[in-house]
Amino acid sequence: YAMMDASVISFRDNYLGARGLLCALDIIDKNQIFQQLDLRGNGLESRSIVKLVDVLTNHETVQSIDVSNNRIGRTGGRALLRLVQLNRNITAVDTSLNPMDPLIRLQLDSALDMNRKKAAADEQHKLFL
Repeated sequence: YAMMDASVISFRDNYLGARGLLCALDIIDKNQIFQQLDLRGNGLESRSIVKLVDVLTNHETVQSIDVSNNRIGRTGGRALLRLVQLNRNITAVDTSLNPMDPLIRLQLDSALDMNRKKAAADEQHKLFL
């Protein structure tokens, strides 16, 4: 089953697969207050990640995504990189235990680092307001 509270949506270790994720995307899209999304161990492949990225690109509150222990390859890795570059609120993405290209992982880590620095600068700016 899915666990949801104000800040977390978790489908952790529930085998959603591509079809199940399509249904879950509606929940994810309509919930505009969660900060963490856990899709660890759901049998997701790259084409599912591309659809997830479409939903999360303009999401205003998501900060952390766990897609570890799936079957995300090069295309899914590139989609996640694009997501992190476009949605600067995302500061953590766990892609461990996926057959992703190591170069894409490095690029993703670099983009996440930039987002974390932006988030820290934003917090500092708030302190002075």
